[in-house]
Amino acid sequence: MLSAVVAVIVGFALGWGANELLGLLEDATCQIGLTLLVPYASCVLAEELHGCGVLAVLTTALVLAEYARPTSPAARPSGRRRC
Repeated sequence: MLSAVVAVIVGFALGWGANELLGLLEDATCQIGLTLLVPYASCVLAEELHGCGVLAVLTTALVLAEYARPTSPAARPSGRRRC
């Protein structure tokens, strides 16, 4: 039970922090890198605190998806396909 609580707290904290940081980043490459790095970091941190890493990743992903801020037009992909 305690491992689940630790995992949810870690996942929520890192997800919330990542959303705040994503709001400050303008570069799409940095935003993508951060969204790939944060779930991995939440897994490692939760495991170090003897929590469930998978539950931490799930919580992080849910927080990132639910509270995501709209991206700037420069960070959005253009609809044109280049061959």
